[in-house]
Amino acid sequence: ATMLALKKLDKKIPQDIALVTFDNIEIFEMTDPPITAVAQPQEEIAKKAVELLMQCIKDEELLKRPQIYTLKTKIIHRKSV
Repeated sequence: ATMLALKKLDKKIPQDIALVTFDNIEIFEMTDPPITAVAQPQEEIAKKAVELLMQCIKDEELLKRPQIYTLKTKIIHRKSV
């Protein structure tokens, strides 16, 4: 949808606007230009979410103590920036 909107606005990637997205899906390699992406550790995110859910089911007090978890991402540099 973003690329279509930019095309309708007659904006060129990367000449007029840089484009970076999350989730390194295969189609981003095939677009013109190929899109730079931030690859997220999806399996690790899912495991952590289930772990936290199970902990909260056992101890609802955990819901009152927000925590921050940082997982490593990787930037896949392509020609959209």
